[in-house]
Amino acid sequence: MSDATPETMYVTTTLRGGGAERLLTNILLPQRAPERVSVISLLPGGVFRPMLENAGIHVADLGMNRRR
Repeated sequence: MSDATPETMYVTTTLRGGGAERLLTNILLPQRAPERVSVISLLPGGVFRPMLENAGIHVADLGMNRRR
């Protein structure tokens, strides 16, 4: 068996600054292996994105917009 910890991916609508996004950020920032965590946001940008990236967490967005 491998000792490697599986990678974890979190998917969120946005990282723009709501309570759920703040909670996710607070949970992820103290991670011991941030390179094994990914966050996917449906909408681009957000106030929490730079904090997560500076902590070494991979953040990507799908470039969607709010219009239907």
